[in-house]
Amino acid sequence: MDKFEKITGKVVFEKSDDGFSIHDDACFICGTLGVNESKVQDMFNIVNNIEFKVYDIVKVTQEQASKIIESRKPLGLFYIIDDGIYVGIDNRSGDAWTEDFKSKSACDRWLKK
Repeated sequence: MDKFEKITGKVVFEKSDDGFSIHDDACFICGTLGVNESKVQDMFNIVNNIEFKVYDIVKVTQEQASKIIESRKPLGLFYIIDDGIYVGIDNRSGDAWTEDFKSKSACDRWLKK
């Protein structure tokens, strides 16, 4: 049985093979009273259906990097090597964040965070 707790540590509801048992008639996210089983099921469905896009880290040319930074497309994780410096480009959100690193492993760690 999975137990979900509010920040206070108080168990709000339990999930079992039979469905949900709601404790204290409270929302497991905000603590609002008056939450019924269908609302809890709706929240579980939302949480269980969240998809996260996973991007590979792609080496690009200086020209490609400039286009990514200027156009903010395509979305993804990129890097270039410029005079021995690794430049990471985090464009997952379309903001094209960049950071310089002395090693590929440091660049990769930053891009994967």
